[in-house]
Amino acid sequence: MGWGPRDVPYTVYPPVYAVAPRARGLRFSREEYTHILLAVGALTAAFTLSFLSPLGGGAGSVTAKRAIQVILGSAVAVVTGFLLHELMHKAVAQRYGAWAEFRSNRMGLIFALITGLFGIVFAAPGAVYIAGPLSREQNGKVSIAGPLTNFVLGLAFTGAWIGTSLTLGGDIASYVNAVLFLTAYINVFLGGFNMVPIPPLDGSKVLRWNPVIWVVTIAAIAATFLAFFIPGFVTRAILPP
Repeated sequence: MGWGPRDVPYTVYPPVYAVAPRARGLRFSREEYTHILLAVGALTAAFTLSFLSPLGGGAGSVTAKRAIQVILGSAVAVVTGFLLHELMHKAVAQRYGAWAEFRSNRMGLIFALITGLFGIVFAAPGAVYIAGPLSREQNGKVSIAGPLTNFVLGLAFTGAWIGTSLTLGGDIASYVNAVLFLTAYINVFLGGFNMVPIPPLDGSKVLRWNPVIWVVTIAAIAATFLAFFIPGFVTRAILPP
C-alpha cells in the first residue's frame, strides 16, 4: 500500500520537500529497515494465527507438523507478498523522482494480530509514504505496482504448487506443497485486498487514475482466487492434521 502526498490529510513524519534525485537502485534509511522488520514480523504472526486459531475455525487439532507448515508458509508468503509489494511501490515512486519510505503503523500492527485470531487478517501494518510532484497517472502506476506484483507471484506459486502436488510425494513434499500453497494464497489475497477502492488502499488511486485498468485487475485477481482458493480449502485439503 502506497500513500501519495494528496492522500494523507496530515503529516505523521517530518515532511520532505526536496525531490529525490533519479538514481539506480533502491535507497533505504536505517529507520525504514526497523519499520519493515516490525511489519514483516507482525504480518507473519497474524497469518499464522489466522490459519491455526480456533476462533478462525482453523484448529480442530493443531499438530506440530501443521504448525510448522503454517509458520513456514506464512513467513515465505509475507516476505514475498507483503515485502515485495511495498518495495515495488517504493521502486516506481523513486523512479519518478519522488521520496519514498516505508513506515509501519502501531495500530495497524495490533489490528492485524487481533483480526488474525478470527481467521481474517486486516493486512494494513503500514505503508510507503511518498512525497514529490507525482501526477495522477504516476500515482496510479505507483499504486498498481504492488497488487500486480502480488498477482504475478500468486500465479507463479500456484503453478509451482500444482506441479509439486502432481509430481512429489512423501513427508517432505507435504511441507513444500503447504508453503507453496500458502504463499500463493496470501499473495492473491493481499493483491485483491489492496485493490479495494477505499482510501488509503491502492485500489482507490488506481480507480481514480484509470477505471478500466482497475476493473481488469480486480476481475483477474477475483477469478484467480475463486478458481484456486475456495473458502476453507486451505485448512481442509492442503493442511491435513
